[in-house]
Amino acid sequence: MKKNPAAPPVVELDPAVDLAALPYPGGTTGLPKAAMLTHRNILACQAEALAFWEDQFVEGGETVIAFLPLFHIYGQVVIMITGLLHGYTLVLFTTPEMDEILNAIERHQASAFYGVPSQIASLERAIVMLGLSAVKNIALAASLSRLFRAEAISEHFAARDLWRHSVAVAVAARLIAAQGGRAPADEVFVAGLVHDLGLIALRQLYPLKTRNLVEQAMNQPTHFAKLEQELVGISHALIGAELATRWRFPALLRAAMAHHHQPERAPAEHAAVTRVVHAADVESCRARYGFWLSAGGAVLSTADLDAVGLTAEQMETLVAEMAQLVEEAEQVFSE
Repeated sequence: MKKNPAAPPVVELDPAVDLAALPYPGGTTGLPKAAMLTHRNILACQAEALAFWEDQFVEGGETVIAFLPLFHIYGQVVIMITGLLHGYTLVLFTTPEMDEILNAIERHQASAFYGVPSQIASLERAIVMLGLSAVKNIALAASLSRLFRAEAISEHFAARDLWRHSVAVAVAARLIAAQGGRAPADEVFVAGLVHDLGLIALRQLYPLKTRNLVEQAMNQPTHFAKLEQELVGISHALIGAELATRWRFPALLRAAMAHHHQPERAPAEHAAVTRVVHAADVESCRARYGFWLSAGGAVLSTADLDAVGLTAEQMETLVAEMAQLVEEAEQVFSE
């Protein structure tokens, strides 16, 4: 390079046999050892990575989180070289502390995450393993309870009450899906957990209007949506849908956040999950789990029950079984 600073020499390579790298992995699959990687090894691995992520990465528009050391060919090729080819920004951590990661996600607007499989030891980690690819989704699932720790703006609307409601809807949705068989239980759980994020945003954007909304809704609990439009001018469902779009949530979560009060408006491919979240929301509000005004006074129709595959009697039994599960879920998330 020193002899040819402007035009490095061209080297003839045989990609099948010529050495490209000699990494020393840390022994994750045995004792530490050197591994000879040919150019063909790296090209083949890169081709597979590009084929797998072709429709998931935005060219030049991603910011990716990864942790050091970068193990073996996966770290060096899939993370490093894929980043060069796609033109994304790579944020590296030497110590994966959750607070540092969450701060980096906000600071760098990260959109994807590389990591290695690990044991699922808690509900928080389980959500991370449910297949949500964007790191914002992972951060959301891992730190949602932190979003619900703000001071109360009304004696009838504390953030912790909205958190309890969200957990209850997630638990109820999972139970409904497992028993009714109309939607994947894991997917409805996450959808239930995030369905009311628009209310948190509403509270932050319009605190005085939201307080007024809640106070008036206490006297007219069956008119929350109407009051929301009259007093705030926008629904929390619409704000939630916009958040989901900006954070690149999967379309399924966007549909649940946008249409959980009007599931008939959800796209056909996401109608089953949205209807389950709607049913879980109504029943959780009816049972007064945390903040209940957003669906206060609502009752599931026969059509609603049919859509999730349950009878009225089965739903009553399911709601009666929720209390302990909601308590356990809250404890896990607060750890």
